[in-house]
Amino acid sequence: MINDTTADFGLMIKNITVEDTYCRYTCACGINHYTETLNLKVVGYVYPPDIHSNIIVEKGGNYQIDIQLDVYPYPTCVLTYETSVLPVNITITSTKYNLKGGNLQLYNVHIMHTLDVHKYICKGEIILTCNVGKKNYTGIQKSIDFCKDKIILYHNPEDQKNSGL
Repeated sequence: MINDTTADFGLMIKNITVEDTYCRYTCACGINHYTETLNLKVVGYVYPPDIHSNIIVEKGGNYQIDIQLDVYPYPTCVLTYETSVLPVNITITSTKYNLKGGNLQLYNVHIMHTLDVHKYICKGEIILTCNVGKKNYTGIQKSIDFCKDKIILYHNPEDQKNSGL
């Protein structure tokens, strides 16, 4: 692209992907030219959350939530159950991937939480939301049901006798 008012020129890469980074690009206009390596930190690149582990299991009357994902830049994540925002234990490690001679640094995020079934209603939806850069992503949206003991009220004792209980 050329800016005629300032006698300036530059290179615009549309639909950029991770594979387009850490490559050397040359931009030339007339006798002028320059070469630069495209760096993700400079362009404000966002690598959306890539969930590679999603475990929600019941253990001892509680639900264990264990989620792992790769993301860039550093995310802010929130776990909600129905209308309750849950405190989460987040462990983040840095992982480097080599791409065409450059290093892409992703964050490996490990989110753990134990949902105490006695504190919340027994049936609902759990949602993981992560804010990455200026974007908001929903990573997990799952309905869970830990209602075990269903109480049946009988108005007539004969109904209870006929039910087999």
